[in-house]
Amino acid sequence: MTPEISRTIAKLRSDFYTSFAKVMKEPVKISGNPYNSLASIASWVDSNQWLNYITVYAYLAPDALASDRPFVLRFSINKGAGTVALPRHGQVCRGVNRQWSFELTVLPEELLDFLPWIVDLVQAQTQGLHSFSQRPPHPLNPAFLASLKSAHFWTLAAEQLVKSINPAVIPVSSGQSSKLSCRHLLS
Repeated sequence: MTPEISRTIAKLRSDFYTSFAKVMKEPVKISGNPYNSLASIASWVDSNQWLNYITVYAYLAPDALASDRPFVLRFSINKGAGTVALPRHGQVCRGVNRQWSFELTVLPEELLDFLPWIVDLVQAQTQGLHSFSQRPPHPLNPAFLASLKSAHFWTLAAEQLVKSINPAVIPVSSGQSSKLSCRHLLS
């Protein structure tokens, strides 16, 4: 990854986490190094006392050996961050939320547009709602949405960009189940 791309990711991640923390109902802790995607997360304990976390990282990015590689981001909720810091002393927590996870692959310019949508998705999941009807700010791939077992989605623009470079990079549905019904994500 080029130094310029690393700085761009760190800035986008910082902006996303800071804005996310401002609009969430629960207190959000931002931890880690913004230049290291595996160590930088935003975490919160939801109203059900589950520890949740979100991470933003580069799914694909140009580097010295592949300068034509597209720049695509992914954000994950409750998936792929490895170890998560335990809540502060005195905070009630039942453990890391392994009951649901969600991933979305986006173009860098789409990331911040998804912030209110993601906050609403998190709140719907916490409240136990089994459907979510808020329209995403950018179109999502309907093929991924067709699978109720999938908890991983791509925006159409991100998918088209990556497919134009290398069609083999787009994975099939992750098969990860989610309690939230995905059929309403396009409404």
